[in-house]
This record gives sequence, structure tokens and C-alpha cells, in this order.
Amino acid sequence: MIESSCHCGTVKLEILSAPEEVTDCNCSICRRYGVLWAYYSPAHVRIAATQGATEGYRWGDQSIEFHRCQNCGCVTHWAAVGQPADRMGVNARLMAPEVLAAARTRRLDGADTWKYLDECQPIYPEVAMPADFPTAAIEAVSAPARAPLLSFPEPLASLMKDRIRHPLGTHFGITHFGVNLTYLPPGSVSAPRHSHSHQDEFVYILEGTPILVTSAGETPLRPGMCAGFKAGSDDAHQLRNRSDGMAVYLEIGDRTAGDAVTYADDDIKIEKMPDGRLQVVRKDGSPY
Repeated sequence: MIESSCHCGTVKLEILSAPEEVTDCNCSICRRYGVLWAYYSPAHVRIAATQGATEGYRWGDQSIEFHRCQNCGCVTHWAAVGQPADRMGVNARLMAPEVLAAARTRRLDGADTWKYLDECQPIYPEVAMPADFPTAAIEAVSAPARAPLLSFPEPLASLMKDRIRHPLGTHFGITHFGVNLTYLPPGSVSAPRHSHSHQDEFVYILEGTPILVTSAGETPLRPGMCAGFKAGSDDAHQLRNRSDGMAVYLEIGDRTAGDAVTYADDDIKIEKMPDGRLQVVRKDGSPY
């Protein structure tokens, strides 16, 4: 049994078990509430509050009602209206931080497809090429997606886990520079804000409206815009997707030897282990 409550404690919830996963929905109401939903059977949730302690809100087809505390305003839960249902939503942000930290966060595209983004590969499919198709050219999205090369600590890991990169140059044997077709879902970042000592970088926006964050500040981007980062400039940069839609872009960088990456905002650096592996550690060299 776990307990949660609104800020003032007027509305308390007793829940049978901690959630294994929570949902971050980007629909028009959930993104405004800023909630994370944990789903339960109503039989497993006890709401302790006096009559009239919460205020309800319905919209759309009126099938569910969102409840908030009349005193402090915290959204506490939603419940089905007018008919029995075996599911309700509890605002997991009201739970203890250690309970929420142990749960997997899944991003739901409630604004459009009603699919979880970690199940959305069919929206950007790996296209099967005909056997007789010339190898001089390919559909870019048919290049296999690459698994992450580095494991970053939280919260960076969660911010980057849904990013998808398709290396394009590998198919053609290109070794002097790299090109990635990258998909950046809502709420994600491209990388920790960083700069390179010896390697240039360049991005070109294909879809969406990510925010470019550099040492100079923030710049909203749109399709057709591009940005470049000269090696050795110390201009730490990253892309953030604060929108409700997918951002898609090309990222291009050379592979000059001896490059060192500096992370401006985070206590991390990359070290080469004795076995040749690259590992993310703290700036003082201690492991995470």
C-alpha cells in the first residue's frame, strides 16, 4: 500500500501498489495539467476526502471527469462517468519521489495518434528496399537505427531514451564524416549540451519546431533552418523538443581524431576504459 495526497493534504489517496509505469500524455488537457498518470482499477484505490473537497471537470465526450482539490488546486485523479469502468487515472506526481523514480515513464501521443512513442516505429518505418534497387541510393529511413553508444545518468538518460538515430553514411562506406537522420519525440533532448574540440557539427531541420540551446541562449527552429558549430569554439549546444510533435533533422559531423567533448551543464565526461570501451563518468573521474 502506498499513499499520496494533494499539496494541502485535503485529498488523500491510498493505492494498493506502486506503479510499474506512468504515462506522460501530450493531449491538450494533460500537457496543461503537467501530470503523469498511473492507471489502476478503482477497486485498488481509496480516495479519502470530505464531500465537496474536489472539483470535477469534463470535456469532449464527457466520458471521464478530472478531479482537483478545491483548496490547493492539485489535480488528483480522473474517473469514468456514467458507467462502470475498470480503469482510473491517478496523478503519480503526487506520490513520493522515490516511488515515481522507480517507475518507467512512457510518452503517449494523445495529441494525434494515441500511440505510445516507444511503439511508434510504424509511423517512421524501416522501408524494405526492392532486391533490384540500385545501391547507389537508398530510402534514408531504411538505414537501420543505431543503439545508443553511451549510457548517461538520470535525468539525461530519460530525456534521450526515445531519440532515434539512423546513421546514413555507414551504408556507403563513408568514414571521414557522419550523417544521422534523427527523430526527436516531444519532451526529448538531442544530447547533453556540449562542444567539440576538434570536430565540426551541423544540423538541418526537416520537420518540427525544436529549440536550439547554445551558450548564447535559445533559438526556435523550423523546417528549412540550419545551424553549425565550429570545432574549438566552446559553443555548447543541444536541441530540445518542447512541442507536441516529432522533430526530424539531419546531423552531420566530421571524425577528426583527438576530439574531446566538453559538457557545459552536467557533471559528466567521457573516458576510455582499459578494455577500449567509452564510458560516461563524473568530471573527477568517479563512476556513476
